[in-house]
Amino acid sequence: MIWLPIALTVLAVLLIFAGVYYLFFKKPELLELAIPSNVQKLTTISKINYDPSAVLNSPAFRMLVQYNELPPATTEGRSNPFLPPFSLGRSISTFTPSTSTSTSTSTSTSTIRL
Repeated sequence: MIWLPIALTVLAVLLIFAGVYYLFFKKPELLELAIPSNVQKLTTISKINYDPSAVLNSPAFRMLVQYNELPPATTEGRSNPFLPPFSLGRSISTFTPSTSTSTSTSTSTSTIRL
């Protein structure tokens, strides 16, 4: 009966050493594969010399027209999005630093009624 715990401990230690060996020290067998023809075509395409200025200055590129327009700049939304939602009867004290370039530091505090 006393040999059972000893045998299980030895077996567990051997399994741990085998796992560490196969996980960290055993070199895996590498498979040699032929390069597919698509990859070979990609290597030839990647060797093509490309001059962006020739494309940007070409007459065909200059004839292109941009049909979409940039959205107009709007100032929608609250002036301070971090204020809590509007509630009745609350006032919020805000801290506004001075934007002057003088050496004195002046700040102003105002109260906003919501």
